[in-house]
Amino acid sequence: VDRLQQTGGLWDLMKRDPYFGKHADGCLGAEAGGTREQKRRRPGLNIEGIAAKGGRLYLGFRGPTRKGVVPVYSVVASALFDGTAARPQLSMLEVGSGLGIRDMVAGKSALLLLLGPDDHEPVGESKWRVVEWKDGNANASPIRPKVLAELDMRDIDFGRRCFKELKPEAIGIVEETADRYRIVVLSDGVCDGGALIFNVPR
Repeated sequence: VDRLQQTGGLWDLMKRDPYFGKHADGCLGAEAGGTREQKRRRPGLNIEGIAAKGGRLYLGFRGPTRKGVVPVYSVVASALFDGTAARPQLSMLEVGSGLGIRDMVAGKSALLLLLGPDDHEPVGESKWRVVEWKDGNANASPIRPKVLAELDMRDIDFGRRCFKELKPEAIGIVEETADRYRIVVLSDGVCDGGALIFNVPR
């Protein structure tokens, strides 16, 4: 890449989208403050995951969510810079109540999504899941991705000096085979991201 190129194309597409347009520029979750119009558009758009696969750019949202369903939006990546047709697709994923997308990464044949608390006020203990989604065409009905693992990190000792509140925020694929993923998970609230390796059956 010779130079960085800025584009507002993605935001323009989402503002014109029938679903995202009513949330654009809105306050996030239960966030205080904002203008009357920003409050009316609550919950706002909160993109926390991004992945590229097959020439398309995928955006995963922490919010808005509704009744356990979260949106994923994808476009032809090059169209954001060259003005060609973006061919946007909106997919609604059924991930479970109180969950949103915290990160996503492209594998060889599917997208892996890291799920965690969405933008609503948390109810009960936070859950963190890894799910696999093999993208197809946009579908009006919620799509249920395959749940691969629920991450239980309650007994991991990071030491008091380096630990505040464990909040997994990033996922990467170290190795992928036909029957498992070897993934790395990084978290807020831990020194140096508290990198953890998990072997997750497919």
